Amino acid sequence: MLEKESHVLLTVNHWTVNHSNWRSHSGTCFVAGPGQLSFKRFTAVFAVALLVSVGLPPLCDCSRAGEVGNKSTREKVQTPTNVEKPKTTTLSLRGRVVWMAEALERRFGIQTVPEVAEQMLALETPGGELHPIVEDVRGRSFRKDQRLRKLDVELLARRYEGSPMIRVIRIYAWKEEGKFELDYWCDICAISMYETGPCDCCQEPNRLRQRQVESP
Repeated sequence: MLEKESHVLLTVNHWTVNHSNWRSHSGTCFVAGPGQLSFKRFTAVFAVALLVSVGLPPLCDCSRAGEVGNKSTREKVQTPTNVEKPKTTTLSLRGRVVWMAEALERRFGIQTVPEVAEQMLALETPGGELHPIVEDVRGRSFRKDQRLRKLDVELLARRYEGSPMIRVIRIYAWKEEGKFELDYWCDICAISMYETGPCDCCQEPNRLRQRQVESP
């Protein structure tokens, strides 16, 4: 049971607040001095002091003020460890890489808006199938180097279950002399790259390299 005591002063960091102090049989409810309370705890104590000064019971235990916020900052985000990897299919496709918008109009009479004319690449097979290409650094090589779009190619690719997109793993070109693997090569640093441009190391221009892997 609480019993009202005499009028006292609560002083924190040179701020003085008049309030009615409450005592229980176990001791004083509010004890504070300069620098003893953090701003959050002082705010909680001050709010409770206002409540009891007008005759209302405190809504919370001021001794636990700030624990909820501190607990939330200590909690770690739990990352699921049992996420199932998507199923994939590795396949080999032959044809030519084209702009999807152009192929849609040529094959099916579907007209697209001008701004998507060169938005998506696709492999068009001899049978007319269109396989949209994921533009990572391998897929982007067909955008950056128009020479690749003029070749009869074979793509070793990966397709993810639920998606029509193919992700290019390796690029081959078919010529009269046979099958050639394509990449980009720096003669100075002797390293290969996936797309045309400056060498990742010396920044000199790389070159398109074609290595024969199969004879006709």
